[in-house]
Amino acid sequence: MARADAPTPFKSTAVTTEHPHVWAKHVASSFVPLEFSTQNTETFSGRMETVPAPRASATLIQAESHTVTRTPELIEDGGESAYKIGLQIKGRATLCQDGREAHLEPGDLVIYDTTRPYLLTYPSEMSSLVLMVSPQSLGLDESEIQHLTAVRLPGDSTLTKLVGPLLGEVAHHPQLFGAATHGRLASNAVDLLATVFRTALDIQVVRRHDDAELMRNRVLHFIRFHIRNPELNAKMIADAHYMSVRSLYALFEESERSIAQIIRAERLEGAMRDLTDPAQLSKPIAGIASTWQFLDAANFSRAFKAHFGMTPRAARALVTG
Repeated sequence: MARADAPTPFKSTAVTTEHPHVWAKHVASSFVPLEFSTQNTETFSGRMETVPAPRASATLIQAESHTVTRTPELIEDGGESAYKIGLQIKGRATLCQDGREAHLEPGDLVIYDTTRPYLLTYPSEMSSLVLMVSPQSLGLDESEIQHLTAVRLPGDSTLTKLVGPLLGEVAHHPQLFGAATHGRLASNAVDLLATVFRTALDIQVVRRHDDAELMRNRVLHFIRFHIRNPELNAKMIADAHYMSVRSLYALFEESERSIAQIIRAERLEGAMRDLTDPAQLSKPIAGIASTWQFLDAANFSRAFKAHFGMTPRAARALVTG
């Protein structure tokens, strides 16, 4: 019989491989389903060691350059709801989520959410420590985490210095995270990380308005660039900015117009430009309407009049006289 004070047998799992397909399989099984790609199909090698603990798991990753993507389709297929906290140890990385990009250097800390799309790129040989933490463990709800995802906490910042050395030791001695300390180290690390990210959230509140305005401008630029695309909608916009549709709607909830209204208004403005362009006077009104994705003539006429206070025919008469 095991002694009452014996360490809990949190058995680590280590994988070493030179085959990208094998690596992709183990990446998905160790975290959540992910798309994996690498240009080093001939020379790729990687090593991964995972140590589970009561409130988190720690995975040390060492590999050649590669990219992992959490797509909307993979999220719909299910998978564990968790936050991933990454400490960059060697090499550089770029994390994209919720419309932000975090460019990570060794020592930097970052958090991301497995329930929303993200893209993580390692352009060269890398090493990182990734903690998988349940949403409940950090005491932060989804709306709060959305302000922290893909936000770089620099290695030389006060916040990162609170927890960075501890996680660095875990990276060098993964077994410390589990059995060697009965899981107490893991629990303490999670509590410390909760404090770090709560403080980071408080700091973000001050800058949130400016950040939101910048993202709204990016979204508007994307809409205008793709305005003729018949597939342009909220999902396409959200996917392009690595955020959920819900986050996109929240970004514009205080604006005068919704995403759908913005798209319609931009298309109507485009139609007005074409209708009053002398070089396009020979083009039928219906043809111009369809160019701007208004396929029903009556609907186009009503929307145009509601927006401009005149019919499309009256708008063209401004040029023809």
